[in-house]
Amino acid sequence: MRGKIKLLSVAEILLGTVLVGCFVFFVLSSFSVDKFYQNVNNTFMKGIVSEENEEHIFQGIEQELYVFHFHQFTSCGVTGNRYPKNSECVRQYQETAWARNRNFFSVFLGVQYWQVPRTGGYQIIARGAQGGCSNGGAGAVVSDQVTLKKGDKIALLVGQRGECSVREGETYYFGAGGGGGASFVTLQNEPLLVAAGGGGGGNDVSEQTLAGGNGVFRRDAVQRHVLDKCGAAPSGVNGQGGGAGTNYGGAGGGGFFSDGGNIRYQTGLPFGDHASAKDVEFLSDADRFKESSFGGVVCYGTGGQSYLDGGLGGKSAYCPEIKRISSGGFGGGGAGIHYSSAGGGGGGWTGGAGGYVPPLRYYEDCGPLLLKKALGGGSYTTSEIEKGLGYNYGDGSIFIRYVGQE
Repeated sequence: MRGKIKLLSVAEILLGTVLVGCFVFFVLSSFSVDKFYQNVNNTFMKGIVSEENEEHIFQGIEQELYVFHFHQFTSCGVTGNRYPKNSECVRQYQETAWARNRNFFSVFLGVQYWQVPRTGGYQIIARGAQGGCSNGGAGAVVSDQVTLKKGDKIALLVGQRGECSVREGETYYFGAGGGGGASFVTLQNEPLLVAAGGGGGGNDVSEQTLAGGNGVFRRDAVQRHVLDKCGAAPSGVNGQGGGAGTNYGGAGGGGFFSDGGNIRYQTGLPFGDHASAKDVEFLSDADRFKESSFGGVVCYGTGGQSYLDGGLGGKSAYCPEIKRISSGGFGGGGAGIHYSSAGGGGGGWTGGAGGYVPPLRYYEDCGPLLLKKALGGGSYTTSEIEKGLGYNYGDGSIFIRYVGQE
């Protein structure tokens, strides 16, 4: 009959339901859910990944160059004026796999080069080295947090303690220490963090110990406020090296940009005679160890090198009459002078001034002590601070810890 609708029986409805269910099961059973999500992810990623941003898509996606949590960089068992070699640092870090890979770590002229394994925030704690002798000034300890990029080459110069002209356990009337070296952390010769070294220690003419000044936390080292006639030298400012004291004074510590002041002195002259520096000017370098009309020999000591010049500690000349060495530590420490007990200035962002001996005729104007202590250098952080984490005794170090994505 026209317009008549045929009703399905219950059996036909059940049969249709089963057939549809079988079809759906067949489709799903032949399709991988994991593959589905993988395909969706790949399609999405293809739309946004390029050579420029493939390392910075999502937090946690970036592949690190090697596993890194933290590490303490040291002077690799070396102290004083000599800097560490690559083999010495690899041996020192032998338990660290990445340190054996020259792509990730190497040492050149004492500076340790470390490749950043992944982009993110890093906490850095740097410790400057102590000045030479048991009463050498302590190095400064400073900290900062910086953002580094995967592949950055970070240069690390770990400061070393200054040498002492008086051997351990020895009693000596004179004696001086070289300035302590600063610890530098830089990226492409731009400072990230600098921890200053301490000034060299020594004994004064009254056999009273005179401690070197500590490294300071702020950028500019301590300045002396004394009369010029006293023979005092200024510390460095704005990344410059410290001055050398006159009258058998110690050499200045190296700064970031310039070297510390050199010293030149004549043995056999009246102790503390301010004219001594002028009287020996006519002597040439070739005559420096020859007997002079003054009955002594001329000796030299150099200021600590700046970081940009290599950061070597100042060298204390081996004088035949004295035979005592008090060179500055690697990291810009200035040389000390054994004959007068004047210590060398500490290295740093700014170099500390060397110790000095006021002329006897100005004794009353220049203070109660004939010898004035060597000063520590100044430190550097990205935001200048007045207080650090404390002071360090011995050789310096640099601690780096990964703190995560920022």
